[in-house]
Amino acid sequence: MLTIALTAFLLFSPIFMLGGNARLNGAFVGIQYYKTGILNFENNAIQGQFNSLFIYLIVFLAVLSRQRYKFDNKYFILFLLYCFVGLFGCPKGIGCFENIFLYFLLYYFVSTGKTNFRFLSLAIFFVSMLNTVFALGQFFDINWLFKPVSGIGGLMRISNHLGIFQALSLPIIYALNPYLAFIPLLGLMLSKCATAILASIVGMSYLLWQKRHKMGIVNFLAFVSIFLVFAIRNYQWAIHKLFIRIWVWKQCLVTSFHRILNGYGLINYTSVRADIGFFSHPYSIYLALLYSTGIIGLMFFSLAVIENFRKSRNRVIKSSCLIMLICGLTQTWILFPRLLGISVVLFGLLERSKYENDKDKIYRR
Repeated sequence: MLTIALTAFLLFSPIFMLGGNARLNGAFVGIQYYKTGILNFENNAIQGQFNSLFIYLIVFLAVLSRQRYKFDNKYFILFLLYCFVGLFGCPKGIGCFENIFLYFLLYYFVSTGKTNFRFLSLAIFFVSMLNTVFALGQFFDINWLFKPVSGIGGLMRISNHLGIFQALSLPIIYALNPYLAFIPLLGLMLSKCATAILASIVGMSYLLWQKRHKMGIVNFLAFVSIFLVFAIRNYQWAIHKLFIRIWVWKQCLVTSFHRILNGYGLINYTSVRADIGFFSHPYSIYLALLYSTGIIGLMFFSLAVIENFRKSRNRVIKSSCLIMLICGLTQTWILFPRLLGISVVLFGLLERSKYENDKDKIYRR
């Protein structure tokens, strides 16, 4: 049952869009108002409510199931406790802590429960295929269901989110079947997300490095060259966005240094510049953690991730998680439920692979 629930979660959480359905919108906004006293009709908030309800279901099913492994990542527990203690200094962060605790439960039960990785991979493949189909339609100015917010966004609505999802799914789909990797690769190229493309180069190089002799060095270099050629062709557009991000990073660092030890609490960083615009996040998960939790919280988070990478034996999941961490250098994907849900599940599987003795070919590829 846990595998079925997680498969459904991975299938719907990245692409859950209510569009213009007023009744469904009203239902989820009503739940949000009941919990927080705030009416927010933004799709990101509604999607967050959908994820929360689904995670409650997953937790319920996981409690009824037998645990297979013992959770021993003390750094994630310390990070959670540190966030809780931080509420005494900034009570406004209670809503954010509720989400952190809920996604921690998801992480915990994914890493300790018994799930079938192949079913989860098929859900990721199906979403990636839908994203590519919708992205192709948008490339030819055919907009099904809705128009993307920026660029070609597939079902993710935002081009950067499309690029990140297609990038993290690339190693998983390649493990299913190398020929199917063309599907997320095409969606990734259509998104023109420079960070995701560069992260894919690193992640896929890590995955394929041990097989470079088996697949042939020419084929290996040709695979990597596809990414490099596309990145070079779009370097001017990428550099323009990079300069904007550098300004945001600089402002966030200057502000964070005033409370470098324990941060400002679980609240979002915002900045504004007249000739550029308003920014509701620092375009980096690491700067977001530094601003909110200080150097202590960032240290606990980093140690937890490093421990998982050091002990994990699964190159497929490690490649996807590596791609997510690289994308986190210039994208604050932890603030977007459509990416946060699948990321937590993948990092939970990375945690589980430390104890996994499964001989499944796809899992240990």
